[in-house]
Amino acid sequence: MWARCARHTGRTWREGLFVLMTISIHLDSPVTQMLLYGIPICSSLATIGTELTTFNPGLALMTPPRWLTTETARTGNKASTVVIALSSPKAPDFVGKQLVAFSTTYRTE
Repeated sequence: MWARCARHTGRTWREGLFVLMTISIHLDSPVTQMLLYGIPICSSLATIGTELTTFNPGLALMTPPRWLTTETARTGNKASTVVIALSSPKAPDFVGKQLVAFSTTYRTE
């Protein structure tokens, strides 16, 4: 009975007490998604994120970068498009500009 109650109410049972689960939501942080074209597919997504935040001052990634296409679609290609989500007051400044990573500039949209 307790498990059923906890599952339906979004609460967890711990040591005889109900503990409410919390979720943080920040409405004051604008989010901007951008496409980066021509990123080398031989690089890991973690490395791409590190390169972008290191060489573009003020760039704050909200989530790790992700590929726009599937792995099978990238097979045989040297480069592909990456999607990034920015959460920074400066995020609109990067839209339509070029970003630097791997000693190269990349077009954004």
